Amino acid sequence: MDVYATWCGPCKLIAPMLSRIAQRLGCEARVCKLDSDAEPDLSSELRVAGLPTLLFFAEGREVHRLEGVPGNEDALAAIVREHLGVEV
Repeated sequence: MDVYATWCGPCKLIAPMLSRIAQRLGCEARVCKLDSDAEPDLSSELRVAGLPTLLFFAEGREVHRLEGVPGNEDALAAIVREHLGVEV
């Protein structure tokens, strides 16, 4: 889950990267987006402290969290492989 805000520069920076990762994942996993300004209660419940925050869930449980921008698309793909067991 990509927790972002429309005014967040780093969020805009990773948006194309996440879009490409989502296309590469196909039906193996889903990339969801949560606008923290539109859903402040949910953002708070998820303990989001900074933007962007990427939350990785497997079988309904959070298995990894990344705050900030990953180094590059390959680094993000490696995180997906490691924590979700899905080839990207």
